Amino acid sequence: MDAEIARILEERSEGWAAGLRLAALSLGDRPADRERLIASLRADDRHAMDFLAKEVVERQPSTVRDYLLTSAVVTRFCGPLCDALYEAGGGARESFDGQRFIEWAARANLFLIALDDEHEWYRFHHLFRQLLRHQLERRTSGEQIAALHARASAWYAENGLLEEALDHALEAGDSELAGRIVAEQRRDLMNREQWHRLHRLLSLLPAETVDGDPQLLIQKAWCAENRIQLDVMLAALDRAEPLVTGLLQEGDADALRGEFDALASARSYYAADGVSANVLAKSALKRLPAGELSTRGFAAVVYILALQMVGRFGEARAFVERELSHLTHPGSTYHGRVFVGFAMAQLCEGDLGGVRDTAMQMKRLADEYALPETGTFSKHFLGVAHYLRNELREVERTLAPVKPLSYAIDSTGATHDLFVLSLAYHAQGRADEALEQAETAVAWALEYRNVPLLRYAEGFRAELSLRQGRAPEAHHWAQNFDPDPLMPGLRFYVPQLTLAKVWLTEGMPESRRRAAELLGRLEKYYGETHNARVLIDVLALSALLLDAEGDTSTASLKLECAVVAGMRGGFVRPFLDLGHQLVPLLSRLELDESGTEYIGSIVAELQREVAGSPAEARERTEVTSPLPADQPLAAPLTERELEVLGRLAERLSNKEIAKQLFLSPLTVKRHTLNIYQKLGVHGRREAVEKATALGILAHH
Repeated sequence: MDAEIARILEERSEGWAAGLRLAALSLGDRPADRERLIASLRADDRHAMDFLAKEVVERQPSTVRDYLLTSAVVTRFCGPLCDALYEAGGGARESFDGQRFIEWAARANLFLIALDDEHEWYRFHHLFRQLLRHQLERRTSGEQIAALHARASAWYAENGLLEEALDHALEAGDSELAGRIVAEQRRDLMNREQWHRLHRLLSLLPAETVDGDPQLLIQKAWCAENRIQLDVMLAALDRAEPLVTGLLQEGDADALRGEFDALASARSYYAADGVSANVLAKSALKRLPAGELSTRGFAAVVYILALQMVGRFGEARAFVERELSHLTHPGSTYHGRVFVGFAMAQLCEGDLGGVRDTAMQMKRLADEYALPETGTFSKHFLGVAHYLRNELREVERTLAPVKPLSYAIDSTGATHDLFVLSLAYHAQGRADEALEQAETAVAWALEYRNVPLLRYAEGFRAELSLRQGRAPEAHHWAQNFDPDPLMPGLRFYVPQLTLAKVWLTEGMPESRRRAAELLGRLEKYYGETHNARVLIDVLALSALLLDAEGDTSTASLKLECAVVAGMRGGFVRPFLDLGHQLVPLLSRLELDESGTEYIGSIVAELQREVAGSPAEARERTEVTSPLPADQPLAAPLTERELEVLGRLAERLSNKEIAKQLFLSPLTVKRHTLNIYQKLGVHGRREAVEKATALGILAHH
């Protein structure tokens, strides 16, 4: 090559090797027109390389040239896509096709980059593609380029590449086409639990396109509900209702009305109107086609929860059993959602064993059929059940680490998973790790601009601050927190309980009055909505407040209700989390033998945690492992306690011990609790085994 041309070429291409290759292709094997080439390279053009690209394009046969230019519309291509674009550009395929074009470009070393091992997808070097685009824009009208984008959009949509389909529809300036792509694919994506894709696709559409289309508005409501953004969901439903009503005579209208009813049933449920929620969910199940698995599954969830909310859990269980025995789509998202609804209802009923069993079925289903949302729900409910049963290491094994992808799939569940994991770390004395989870929850909510979840995350951070001795931080949060509206409490954390705790710690008469008023509202709300799980927390906290106010009889009554519900469901942690101040109140309760053992196990665990030995995870099957035999007693046993212990070894009931020792059953129960606490055990059998190992029984 002429030295002057080489120098100018290097200067103009700024060392871009592709520029040298373009020059070589431009010159080919013909003699160089030195003056013409130097003049072109020195031209005050936007891109000197554009001249070289033009030279390359001009030298190709018309068919190859058209394939080159039309393929520049897309960022990546394969043979069939090249054919579709070529035909959209007015070309008629004969012996040459897209695959042969790719083979030609590879042989010509024309900046072609393979994108997969199968050599199906390719792209051009991005600078070369830019040059081709410049050539296309000079040779083709804007309308023709828009038609190429529209054809690319259609091809991508037909092949399930929705993000690229949407991009090219918008490049074509056709927002209606973009909207149709989302509308046509949204139900399939919901059926496959692809919520993160739906959020992303919907966010790419212009707002006016969404607001004018009933299907897209309904989808916006679905996406908002998925992230518990109820204000967005309600606004989308309000805008969608007249549009849906106007479609009642069209083919898809009944199914769309079914979707509307399903979402409206959730609106009623969140408003604690179980009766209306039940009616609307039943209407949705009748209207929705059998193939709409996700939306039918959602309606089934609300139907189950609405029955439970109005005290008809037996009917909800029967519905679940009937649906699972007549599944037309086993292994589907509908299958998973029936389990989700049942687990939520079981949690509200306070049945932790049932929650655990249902969650395990969900896990098997998710693993076998690749259902990401069902899988994250299964982990969430297992983690919650483990924590409430005080199985702390199981919490960590189930939930740690909570990954950002979980937030994309189920943002609400992932946020509450962080709360569960944080409290499990805190209970084990791992304060820094606990705080890290709380801060992550706040950071995620801010990153994703999820205001409702930010409310929960900031509330939970205040809860942890209170538990870790940073009361001023919690008090600052309480000054700006509005307890309304109350919510059904389907997951784990309830921020209103933190507000009541903050007011209690302030110790002022006005603060206690406000706490009592709030706890009264919570007791009424969760009592009327039959949420035993949250009610346990409310009643136990109310008992502490009433006892501090001197109303010991009412305090005992409320705590007894909490203990009975907790014993029935296998709850441990809610009582431990209230601390050692609960021990005197527990000791005053008059319960039967099983209740006494249950209280004894809680008191012993409280004693262990106060002593600085947080509970290790235990399997709550038959009985937990006793403490090591050489561990000293918290305090020596009294003579009367030794007498009671001896009768416990004889397997006598409290009434029988009371009769032999001429005591009241209540007194025997109190002695039994003291024995459990001093020995650091959870029940009769452990007390006898520990006392025998220490030589106490033999000595006595």
